[in-house]
Amino acid sequence: MGDEGYFTFTTGSGSKYVVLFALDEHVFSELNQDGKIIVYEVMVNPEEEGQILPLDAKVGQTVCQVIMDFIDKHDERIIVYVCEDNDGREGKRQKLFQRWFDNYVQDETYYKVPLETETRFTSVIFKEGNIHTDALMEKIAYYSENPQELDKLLDSKGSA
Repeated sequence: MGDEGYFTFTTGSGSKYVVLFALDEHVFSELNQDGKIIVYEVMVNPEEEGQILPLDAKVGQTVCQVIMDFIDKHDERIIVYVCEDNDGREGKRQKLFQRWFDNYVQDETYYKVPLETETRFTSVIFKEGNIHTDALMEKIAYYSENPQELDKLLDSKGSA
C-alpha cells in the first residue's frame, strides 16, 4: 500500500498499479472549507506511464477496496472519478469502472453517482450519512442541468 493518498499494488501476474487520491480543486472545491480537504479526485494508472498491462480480474476488486478504505478513514470524504479522455476510450473506462463498482462494492452505504456531459464521464462516490450530501447533491443536479459548466471546469484543469 502507501501513505494517505498514494497506494500501489501488484497483481498476480506482476503488473504494478498506482491509485492516487489528489485534492479536487475544481469540480466540488467549494466543499473544501476551513482548510479541511474532503473532496479528492482518484486516478488509477499502471505504475509505469504508458505501459499496457494484461487483464487481471482482481484489479477492479482491489481498486474498489482501496477507494472504500480511503473513504472509511473519514466518512465525510467525497471521491471524484474523471475518466481519462486523451485517447477516445473514456466511455469504455466509465463502463469498466461502473462494472467494478457494481461487482465489488456490495456495501449499500456507498453511493456512486454518474455525472456525464457529451464528452466527459465522471462519477462521484461518497458514503451514506456524509454531512455534505445535501450540498453535493445540489451541485450534482446543477452540473446535470448545466453540463457545459462541468466541461469548462474540467477543461481548465485537464482530466485525470
